Amino acid sequence: MTTLRLVAYVAAPAGGAAFVALWTFAEAGRDGLAGVVVQAAVLGLAIGLCVVAPAFALVAVVALPAAQLLGLAPPTSATTWPMYGAICVVALVVAATARRRERLLALPLTLVSTALAVVHLTVPTAADPGKWTSWTGSFSALHPIRDSLALLLLAGTGLVVLAWGAGFGIGAATRLRRLDSVLADTEGRLAETDLELRLGQERSRISRDVHDSVAHALTIVVAQSEGGAALHRRDPDVVDVVLEAISGVAREALADVRGLVERITEPGDELLSLEDVPALAERMRGVGMAVTLDELGERPELRAAQQLTVYRLVQESLTNALKHGGQASRASVVLDWRGGGLALMVHSSGGAPLVARGSLPGAGAGITGMTERAAISGGWLTAGPDESGDFVVTASLPFGQGPAAAAPDELAATVPGGSAARG
Repeated sequence: MTTLRLVAYVAAPAGGAAFVALWTFAEAGRDGLAGVVVQAAVLGLAIGLCVVAPAFALVAVVALPAAQLLGLAPPTSATTWPMYGAICVVALVVAATARRRERLLALPLTLVSTALAVVHLTVPTAADPGKWTSWTGSFSALHPIRDSLALLLLAGTGLVVLAWGAGFGIGAATRLRRLDSVLADTEGRLAETDLELRLGQERSRISRDVHDSVAHALTIVVAQSEGGAALHRRDPDVVDVVLEAISGVAREALADVRGLVERITEPGDELLSLEDVPALAERMRGVGMAVTLDELGERPELRAAQQLTVYRLVQESLTNALKHGGQASRASVVLDWRGGGLALMVHSSGGAPLVARGSLPGAGAGITGMTERAAISGGWLTAGPDESGDFVVTASLPFGQGPAAAAPDELAATVPGGSAARG
């Protein structure tokens, strides 16, 4: 949760409570205090809940003037009509903090609420034949009601549109800043992934060098020892020469292997584990992605390198979902430990890519890197669109002890709505 949203969660209820308290105090001692408290309570509740329950707040600001027109709620008086300013407050806060659907509905609903409030304030009734004109004086000697209605409707509409537009702009700017932050983080992660792949290639080369060095040294040791054993019968002094040669070769091989192994060390990765996966999902939710995370079965004890592998696979899958599905994309992550290892599925959908396909140089190494990670761990990974066009990453990693890893079709059957990816 961002700092702005956290402040809104605290400020909205406090503002609603202050609204009720101030109006109750201001009208204390006047006739009709009970009606004032009812109106203030409805509008104060709308202000207090406009962040956590925006739909309820919008319904409340429409329902109050409608009920007043029908005679089901206490009418507004000459001193309490400014209460309707709460409509602008609700329009601003909902437009700034709510989801897309509520943001778009806020404008027409608050305009309807404003129109109902204006009609209630200006159209006379049998119980109150003067209303607005008797409170403020007529604007026109010929058509006071018509002119009052038109002027108040124009002013109320302008204020609501201005409040809604300001709130919408504030919300858009906040979401844009969050998106920039996530994209910057994503770019950093992509750079790290590229570095990891290059380091992985270096490690592969080092492993081949270790193999060649050790194999060469052991071949010489075996040859020297067998030759020394054969020559020992004819010349006992040859043993010293052979042993010295074997010792020299072994020392050289040990030095080579030690130097190669020291180059493999890469500090920092051990800080990431499966405990960081929920934080990763929450970080993606902060930009607008709908991410669900489910873990099935009992997780076995895993080495740090194994936990890092799982974290990186989930991270790269969600990064691809954001890049190719857009800010409003949806992704579900399932970690299933019930088969004796890990069955991983990441299902994502979206239609507004942040980066157009083919716009970046190079073929991209994300899926290739994930496939290599899975293969190094003894498993497999596939990634591609399914029949509906959604993108599915499916992997099996044989961590722990248990039956053999499931095939892609069997893994898809264990996830509701899942399907195997086409590699």
